[in-house]
Amino acid sequence: MYVTFNSAVLSAKDGDVKLDISALLGQDDVTDADTLHSAIVVEVAKWALQHGTAFNEVYPMYLHDGEIWEDDAPKVDAGPDSDTWTMEVAQFAWYVEVDETYNRDQAFAVLNNGHWQYFDFDDVAAQVCDDCRGEFEGDYDAFGRERMAEVEQDMPAHLEEYFDFEDYGRDQVNEYAQVTWNDRTFLYHQ
Repeated sequence: MYVTFNSAVLSAKDGDVKLDISALLGQDDVTDADTLHSAIVVEVAKWALQHGTAFNEVYPMYLHDGEIWEDDAPKVDAGPDSDTWTMEVAQFAWYVEVDETYNRDQAFAVLNNGHWQYFDFDDVAAQVCDDCRGEFEGDYDAFGRERMAEVEQDMPAHLEEYFDFEDYGRDQVNEYAQVTWNDRTFLYHQ
């Protein structure tokens, strides 16, 4: 995972700076989101000092979802243009790179859909996991049958051929907020 950042003073002549978050996670002294935050601050501060700009003039650009740098890798805005962006990037990176209870694509989908102001780092598990109905793979018929079974609507077998499970599944899917990342769609309770 990479974060790109820049400074309002330097953006026109130097281009965006790429910081490899995964490399920082490999450092021995990075043991949690707070120490990752410290490592990010050190790297951004060194860059700012080398380029003669103030730390508070540095702003985030994007989080890139990829193990190697690729310009066309999926990316999301890298946080609010505020003093807290380095902490929010650190927390997000820790949750998707280290904490194995969080599905990477699902976390990026939530972030991409709701943006940073709606991403509650104090309750990531609830937002990413508990509110999620699950991944939807595009089969409306199967989803309709699954939903019918869940609500315990027993339909006599001889009537099933007259019931449009695909249409019912489509209606049921539309009852959920849908978030997508890397060609995967997750359904969230609205």
